[in-house]
Amino acid sequence: MLNPIRYKKVIVIDDDPINNMICERMVQYAGGGEPVSCFLSAVDALEWLKHHGEEKKEALILLDINLPLMNGWEFLEQLQLLKADGYAMDFHIYMHSSSVCAGDQEKAKSHPLVKGFLLKPLTLEKLSQLK
Repeated sequence: MLNPIRYKKVIVIDDDPINNMICERMVQYAGGGEPVSCFLSAVDALEWLKHHGEEKKEALILLDINLPLMNGWEFLEQLQLLKADGYAMDFHIYMHSSSVCAGDQEKAKSHPLVKGFLLKPLTLEKLSQLK
């Protein structure tokens, strides 16, 4: 039996609406209470986060690497700038990608904001193993 999601907020940033729907359903099945916020663009997600920065919530972010306009790595750079300015929301970020490139996985492991790398698609088993 899976434990309910411990995060107050779950955010999915991926330009694939089907992947977003899968993530949303997996979080719901795992016991996530609040609605999942899905964004098709990192730019839109960043804008949303800027307006919700005062919330002292612990948020899980599933972030795709290959996104139009602003990729996942660029999003992380912008998020680091927000955090340096005193942004309050606490993040547990997992790169969630179909990339099998070892370089992407190593970069994710070494990034200070990233907790881990999840290969798509998201499953209940993968979700239950998040720390």
